[in-house]
Amino acid sequence: MSGPGSGTNGARPAAAAEALAGLLRRSPGYLPGWRPEPGTPGHALLEVLAQFAGLVDEGLGQIPDKYLLAFLDATGTTLLPPAPARAPLVFTLAEDAPTDVALPADSEVAAVVPPSLPGSLGAPGPEATTGVPPIFATEQTVSLVRARLASVYSLTPGADEYAEHGAQLTDGFVLFDDTRLLPHHLYLGHATLFELRGAADITLQVGVARQGTPQESAAAVELCWEYLTAAGWQSFEPVVDQTHGLLNDGAVLLRKVCGAPLVRGVVNGVESYWIRARAIRPLPLPGTTGDAPLPRIDALRARVTLTKAGLPLDAAVNDGVLLDTSKDFRPLGPEPVVGSSLLIACDEAFKREGARIGLSVEPSTANRAAAVAERSLVWEYSTGDGGWTRFLQGSAEQFEQGDAHRVEFGRPVEWRSQVVDGQDHFWLRIRLTAGDYGRTEVTGGVLRRPDPPVLARMTVSYSYDTGPTRLDQVLTLNRFDFADRTGAVRWGRESFQPLQPVPDRVPTVYFGFDAPLPVGLVSLYVHAGTGDDAGAAAGASPFTWEYRSADGWAELPVLDGTGGFRRSGMIQFVGQSDMRVAPGPGRPLFWVRARFKAAESVLEPLPVAGLYLNAVHATHRGTVRREIVGRSDGSAGQSYALRSPLVLAEESVEVQEWRGTGSAWTGLVQQLPPDTLRFDRDGNDRVTAVWVRWQERPQLYGSGPGDRHYTLERTTGLLRFGDGRAGAMPPPGAVVTASYRFGGGPEGNVPAGTITQLHSAVPYVQSVGNPVAASGGAAAEDTAPTAIPEAGVRARGSQRLRHRDRALCAVDYEWLAKEASPEVALARCRGTTGAVQVTVVPWGSEPQPRPGAKLLRRVQQQLARRAPAAIAPGIGVVGPRYQPVSVAVEFTVSGADGAAAVEERLRAALDRFLHPLYGGPGGAGWAFGEPVPLSNVAVVVESTPGVDFATALQLSTDGCVHGESAPIPPDHLPSAGRHLLKPRIRE
Repeated sequence: MSGPGSGTNGARPAAAAEALAGLLRRSPGYLPGWRPEPGTPGHALLEVLAQFAGLVDEGLGQIPDKYLLAFLDATGTTLLPPAPARAPLVFTLAEDAPTDVALPADSEVAAVVPPSLPGSLGAPGPEATTGVPPIFATEQTVSLVRARLASVYSLTPGADEYAEHGAQLTDGFVLFDDTRLLPHHLYLGHATLFELRGAADITLQVGVARQGTPQESAAAVELCWEYLTAAGWQSFEPVVDQTHGLLNDGAVLLRKVCGAPLVRGVVNGVESYWIRARAIRPLPLPGTTGDAPLPRIDALRARVTLTKAGLPLDAAVNDGVLLDTSKDFRPLGPEPVVGSSLLIACDEAFKREGARIGLSVEPSTANRAAAVAERSLVWEYSTGDGGWTRFLQGSAEQFEQGDAHRVEFGRPVEWRSQVVDGQDHFWLRIRLTAGDYGRTEVTGGVLRRPDPPVLARMTVSYSYDTGPTRLDQVLTLNRFDFADRTGAVRWGRESFQPLQPVPDRVPTVYFGFDAPLPVGLVSLYVHAGTGDDAGAAAGASPFTWEYRSADGWAELPVLDGTGGFRRSGMIQFVGQSDMRVAPGPGRPLFWVRARFKAAESVLEPLPVAGLYLNAVHATHRGTVRREIVGRSDGSAGQSYALRSPLVLAEESVEVQEWRGTGSAWTGLVQQLPPDTLRFDRDGNDRVTAVWVRWQERPQLYGSGPGDRHYTLERTTGLLRFGDGRAGAMPPPGAVVTASYRFGGGPEGNVPAGTITQLHSAVPYVQSVGNPVAASGGAAAEDTAPTAIPEAGVRARGSQRLRHRDRALCAVDYEWLAKEASPEVALARCRGTTGAVQVTVVPWGSEPQPRPGAKLLRRVQQQLARRAPAAIAPGIGVVGPRYQPVSVAVEFTVSGADGAAAVEERLRAALDRFLHPLYGGPGGAGWAFGEPVPLSNVAVVVESTPGVDFATALQLSTDGCVHGESAPIPPDHLPSAGRHLLKPRIRE
């Protein structure tokens, strides 16, 4: 070989010099400290290598295209196989499903996609379809559960707050955001004491078991006192708290000045009239800064004082006749006689034990009843058993002529309600026991009529002071859990803490199910509310998972594919048979929780766009099981074509290496790993055939004569075996079978809500759908040139020879990212110390192509396997950022009738020119940070058919107008913005 630069057969000096410079630049990475100087043996050796590299480079640049492809094929560079689209499917069981259902893996669901209109760019993209409905197959076996995800809430113990998300599971929510104070309530109930309609004063006498000072209590707890009405809880006002937040012995004075009356309500299954104390400030966690003693109560009594006047009667009955007391009425009828009676009811007053009741009687101006000494009335009250008890007796002056009268009496203890004429009330009966008011008679030819009493109105008043009274119910509510403290208060034998801090110590997310979960794989899909950034979610989940068992919280093994709700993915776990109901917001449920592993974890809101139970991933593919691809003829380098090309990963190729009777097969299997063997057996369980699974390799150059290896060209389905030297040959007569999955392609990228037709027989399934669009489908790589010169198998194969499947520099990461999937069109790597970020742009005709979650994860995993161990954890893969560029142009057209069509053509041309992949001056797309020249845009405008010339033209980004070019940030790609097109008609 001639020296560098000498002879006609040497490499071009420029090529050799470039190769030498590269060798000198890289040598310190292999031999630290070695700096060969010109003229030394080491430098001469590098010159020889550079000369040889220059020759190879020059030769590769001159060979025909088909020979280049043959060379790449010989080096093991194959076309990238198709990428299948992937989508989460959510199954819904029928309401009357009698059992939970096991959904087998490879269950098929078809997509129903309406025909799409052609895109405006006219560039290849995912819209291309074959006309055949895409079939999606589930990736694993999961349990479809009848239980419903009834509640999801996130809890922040340090702030004593929680956020309920159960109503927004499919609409989107943010964990640990929009929180409210956890409930810490003290409920006081009494069947009659708190039946308050108007103004009233309630005095609570509180005895505490631990004393504190007002300064301590002010920081410990602050209460709001409320009462239950038909419209909900309303606050007492004013409130005088002499206990300083239940920390000291004293009274709490509650005044109800006005507002709606108290009503009976149900609290923790108990119906009564209720008042409550509610903590309105967070309770401190024990052991934290600012911790203060929380109150303990050992005595509690209630006293109610109220005065009410002018109450109307609930009912008035005279001898079985219902009276209308809203106008003048005859209380004893038109012709009262001994035994005539008036029954009146006013339950608010008459039912109050211990009340002082007043009855005000106002005679009408039409009243003519005169006082008669013999006339008298008896006052009686109902006893509840149909009987009456007399308690007042006197004259009838209340019903006679004169001023209004008032009768006062203390409420009898034995007064009870009873039914009279179909009405159930506390009744007061006024009965005429002597005398009358005259009779209807004719005396001396003159008709004489009775003069019965006539009343204008009758009202009731009462005053009420119960004195210290025991309460019927004393309940506490802390963190959704009720506790009955009635016995402790009633008997005073033990103190209790009405307000208790939460037992949680770290932020936690709770999932509540309304029924037990089966012992099977339960699967939930989390649609992340942020971009699916593979780098941000590459780390381990920060959560520990647990379930509520009979013995408390127990550890639950969980497969968290979301990285802690930071990316879209599945959360899967096996249901436990000992799950138990526990309290929660709303109602008791079966709970699973995810809590941060460390209390000092940085808590940030985690957006979730949707949360779906009974979900499983499915891919756009078909399945072939044990296809007989051929029989070996014993020759070297045999090849077979699979019936279904576009083969996906994880196929299984088996060769029947023994068939017959006897035990000769035992010698064969002793040489092979058990997991590579499969046996055929007869009815007596005797082995009749032995199948051996062979292993795939990219090429067979490194395989030995006994290595059971094969290669597979996935785009064509061509299966090749060795020649006995580089890879073993299948034994003559051996049957070869293949089990594989095939399919993929852009037609699988269907919109959300289109994968709805269940093709497999699964019982009790009511519906199925994909809540998000399927993504990740890409066509197989072919040998045709791509729109981007730096893409395609030619460029990729050459780079593969350079980086040798290892990521050492930025360009290696970019080319390895393109090898991860044919869906990747562009990749850009930016690195810092110990971290690498790769931006991935997928093929697509939409104005701003964005990668899906599956593609990001696939690229991240590809790079992590090929990067140095110290760099792999810090590799992040993200989607691109775009800078929209808007064009404002005034242009002249020839005629008015074609102006609209010209404007549409110009808009399409500008969108095409600004497309990040298919635009640019040469139609090969744009580079990251490449500015958009105004002159190039002018060429696009004036070359559009129908445009005579442009009179004004300007470019803008984010509202800023630019001159000669529109600048693009270094890590952005240009894209089409909103254009302002103004056609003018040429005169």
